[in-house]
Amino acid sequence: MADEPEESRFVVVITKEQSASLGLDVTYRTWTKSGVFITKVFEDGLIASWNQKNDPSKRVSVGDFIYQVNQVSKDTVAMITELKTQKHLAIHVMKRFGKPIPPLQGGPEAGVKAHAQESRRSDVEALLQQLNGVTDEELAGLICVALEQRPHLRHVVLGR
Repeated sequence: MADEPEESRFVVVITKEQSASLGLDVTYRTWTKSGVFITKVFEDGLIASWNQKNDPSKRVSVGDFIYQVNQVSKDTVAMITELKTQKHLAIHVMKRFGKPIPPLQGGPEAGVKAHAQESRRSDVEALLQQLNGVTDEELAGLICVALEQRPHLRHVVLGR
């Protein structure tokens, strides 16, 4: 993370009320011991309010990486506990940069099967070119989000 540009990091400062929800889902795996990836930002909640009040570079998005909560870092369980239990939160976020990845186009319903396959191949090649431009941590976040959305692929990617 030390080689990331400084502007890719920011701190979300929030004070929770008793009944308020952060409006955030996160995930982690054994290989993400130093933080959690954001898998969902709900339309309501404290994070959505933060996003509305801040410019795009300081908005929390799916795929962003939380590497510290208050003074807690490098312990995902303790960080999640901090998010759930503390009233005052300083959430340290590393922003996921890059262009949005377009959905794959084409498919059998798009016309002749051969044309659809060629279209999909072209889309996949374009996607691979985009992936070559992301950092390892950005790619790890993308993979993590993809595995959350398609759990049936976990055993293929991670083994058992």
